[in-house]
Amino acid sequence: TGDDAFTLEGPRDMEVQGLETTFVRIIYSPTSAGEHSAVLRLVSNAENAPDKSVNITGLAVDPP
Repeated sequence: TGDDAFTLEGPRDMEVQGLETTFVRIIYSPTSAGEHSAVLRLVSNAENAPDKSVNITGLAVDPP
């Protein structure tokens, strides 16, 4: 969730079993200079692993 400068590439809903790994690609394509931010939320159904939030930030500058 957050700024439109960030795009999640690939499926938005995926299931990863215990001891498995996966990769998520986040593309930063700002259309204006300034700071941009978003949050990637990881939802868990495991009793011993709560949900996680990952803050994502970027700083775009105008070209010279």
